[in-house]
Order: sequence, then C-alpha cells, then structure tokens
Amino acid sequence: MSAAHSYLASCPDIQAELLSMFQTCNSARLRERAPFTDFLLSPQNRGGLSQEVVPGGGKVKNVVLRYDQRILESDVTKPGTCTRSCVATTRRGDLTQSYTIDPCDYYQEQELIHANDLAYACRDNEIIVAGAIQRLIDVIVRRVQTDITTDASALIGSWDSLVSVTNGLFIVNTLKVAVSGNADVNPKAWQDVSFAMMQSNFCNGGLIFAGPTFYKYAGLMQAGCCSTSGIDLQKIVDLYGFAVAYDKRVAAVASGTNDGAWAVAPGALQLIHYEENSNKFDSVADPSGHNYIKKLVFDEASGMVFDLDVSDNCGALSIFVRGNYKVVSAPTDLYSSSDEMSGVIGFAGIKVVNT
Repeated sequence: MSAAHSYLASCPDIQAELLSMFQTCNSARLRERAPFTDFLLSPQNRGGLSQEVVPGGGKVKNVVLRYDQRILESDVTKPGTCTRSCVATTRRGDLTQSYTIDPCDYYQEQELIHANDLAYACRDNEIIVAGAIQRLIDVIVRRVQTDITTDASALIGSWDSLVSVTNGLFIVNTLKVAVSGNADVNPKAWQDVSFAMMQSNFCNGGLIFAGPTFYKYAGLMQAGCCSTSGIDLQKIVDLYGFAVAYDKRVAAVASGTNDGAWAVAPGALQLIHYEENSNKFDSVADPSGHNYIKKLVFDEASGMVFDLDVSDNCGALSIFVRGNYKVVSAPTDLYSSSDEMSGVIGFAGIKVVNT
C-alpha cells in the first residue's frame, strides 16, 4: 500500500511491520539532529527561569529580573585636591527585564482513530494508540525546534567592540591561499574565533553551532588535515577546545546561511514552557470511568514535555498533543551603550568568508 491512507491497514493473512523487513530507520518518526535545541535543554545550559515563569500547577507568572550595569572606567575621576567630597552626586537605578509566556500560544497536532479501525487492525489497540501519540509528539518537537531556532536568530547579541565585525558578524577565513594559488586550511581561524569569544567574555566557555562550511573546517582541524605550514592542527584544537556542531536549522537562518554560525555561551539563552495539564487534570480523568484523559507526556529523546488530551466520542478516539515553548535571552543592556561590551550577551554571530 504505497498511497497515503486515512485509516488503519486491515488485517490480512500475513502482515509484518515494514521496519522488520527493510532498514528504513523508522521513517514515521525519523528525528533530525538538532544540537542547538538539545544544548538549550541540557543541564549545562538550563537555568531556573522556566521554573519561575511557570512554577507549577499550570500557573504563569511574570518574572522580573533585576540587574546592574558595570560602571565605566571613564566615570572614575581624579579630583587633584586634598579636599575630600562628602556628598555623592551620581545616582544609579536598577535595571529590569520581564519574562512571561502566553498560555494560548501553543503548537498542536491531532489524530482520529475509529473503533472499527481498531477492530480490523492486527496490532494491539495499545500499540496503535501509543504509536499515534509518539508520532504526534515527534512532529511537534521538530516544529518547535525549527521555530525556536528561527526566533533565536532575532535575539543575537553583539561582540565586544574590540572584535572586528562586519554587519555585527565576526568574519573568519577557514582557508588561506598559498603563493602557488592553491587553497589550504587556515590554522589561524580556530584561534581567531577562540580569541573573539575570550574578548567578548564568554565566561563559561561556549559552543559553536554552524552551517556546513565551518563544521567541515572543524572536522578537518580535528583530523589534522591539509596543513603545509608545519603547524600541528590537532594541537590547536586541543588548546582551544570549544566544540562545533552542525545544525541544519541554524544553517537555514544564520546570516550567511551555509557559511553562518553561532557562538553561544551556556546560560545566555533559556527555554521557557507551559503545560496546561500540570493543573492536575490528569488526576481527575480516570480512563475506566470517564471518556477523556488529560495528562502530561514526555519526549524520550529531548526530555520536552507536552499536554496529551484523549477523548472517546461514541467510538471515535480523538488524540491531541500540544506544546508551548519559547526561547528568551539575557538582557541586551547588560552593559551601557558607552561600554566596549555594549550589547554582549554571550550569543553572537559568525560568518565564514574565504577570500
């Protein structure tokens, strides 16, 4: 049966699972790698903001964070007199940033299964329903990953003003042209990126999420390939040690597309999320005595959590999976406009220009 179908396959004399006969990598739930989203969800990056915005019980709060800007060196004076001042004249107020999430701004996918479909199918009903739920989770995860990455592109901060940039992007050459005119791997590119991150105070280290160009360069460096300059490329990687991951979604939205990349410090970005069914609906719904279930389900691959609603309407089983995720950044005015670090948040753009 090669055509798309809107009902479950009937039970013939012999029916096997496609996955048992062909190596298809389970095409129905084939998840592309999304290292940028995985990083945002990782313990290394995750902070307590999500728990504060949605502290439990399906209740959203508006969280206001207070912070101070560092004082500029130019504000320091040398009075040039032995007379000490007794009255201060400079007042500095608090800065604040608010974070919240819209409970109505959620993603949804659904599937309808009729009782007759279950009766004629070979697989157990539990397997059919569980498989449908897993496919719904899978597609919402992929959609959320795409939108989170797209939304993050609007949150990109600045590099330190000491870093030379073009249109806000740190330009790096991964190739160098030899005297003969042949292109060779540029061993300095790795150090250039590392130095720019150090100048911009990526204080907790950082990772690079890249399109194909920079990712391939990182692979060459790790392989110790192609240098005629007498420099040990692998030693350079060992010394500067940041990781580079290819992310197709970053490649699609980063400036320079395939030549673009993002430098991200742990904690610079956070994911906040909301679940309606954490409001204790799941304890109300008993599948043996009610015609609906409302509970939370988790994606085993990413750990993301979603609302699951299942209702039985006269033999028609309606399954809904909903998710609500949002990416936010540290405030962009952590440093004053006169500070060399103005706009630096630990999240900045890179572009490969091999000229």
